[in-house]
Amino acid sequence: MVTPQVDDWGLGLRLSGDGMHQRFSHGGYNYGYQCVLIGAVWGRQAVAVMTGSDRGDPVIGSLLAVVREGTSWRDLPISQDGQTW
Repeated sequence: MVTPQVDDWGLGLRLSGDGMHQRFSHGGYNYGYQCVLIGAVWGRQAVAVMTGSDRGDPVIGSLLAVVREGTSWRDLPISQDGQTW
């Protein structure tokens, strides 16, 4: 799932970073919610955030910033890069 297939995508997951900093992510949205899943391939770290709003991106970014600040996961993204985090 985390082996690049086409561009920066694995099997259903967007891949970013290199080596020990490689991570995967997948975001989603539908009427009434927005969500994101981000995980470190080698660091045994993952976070999932789901909001109950069509405009949840600012909440997702704020929660990811709190997770990054409160853990050792310094390269956790806190903003979207295109359609995914």
